[in-house]
Amino acid sequence: MRLVLARASAMQRAEQNGEPGGLLAVMGPRERALELGERHGLTLAADNEPEQLVLSGPVVRLHAARAQARACGMKTVRLRVPAALHSSAMRPAVAPFGRALGAPTLNAPRMVVIANVTAAPFVDVASELTRGVISCVRWRESVLALHAAGVRSYREMGAHGVLLGLVQRTLATV
Repeated sequence: MRLVLARASAMQRAEQNGEPGGLLAVMGPRERALELGERHGLTLAADNEPEQLVLSGPVVRLHAARAQARACGMKTVRLRVPAALHSSAMRPAVAPFGRALGAPTLNAPRMVVIANVTAAPFVDVASELTRGVISCVRWRESVLALHAAGVRSYREMGAHGVLLGLVQRTLATV
């Protein structure tokens, strides 16, 4: 829990020192969503499923991208977060979180654990967790890696079922 709090605190300080930002989920053809992000100078924050990407960046750019996406018939959802997470805007959080990760001894996982920053098993836990602050969450690829490793049962430890939906839509393409 200390690491969770350290990450949240470092990210909150980064958010307070930067331009107001946020996240925008874009549902539709992958290439069109990527082009939309590039056109508006946004960062790919999460690759959630075959037809859902999340873009990160300044609020004003997210509004422009949202308007253009809707004009093209794409559905969007503004995510309730206070900052441009998983983007370079979080760079000020990397060093403080890295220092927090150095405090406890992190042992190698006792089982295969997929790192969302690489969509592969963790190799260097501290480095990969630190990179995750500013990197794209490769959820779709992580689900595919789990499936390739033989995982066939998934459970979500939350009340909303959002992640299970992403899993189901990703695996429907396999």
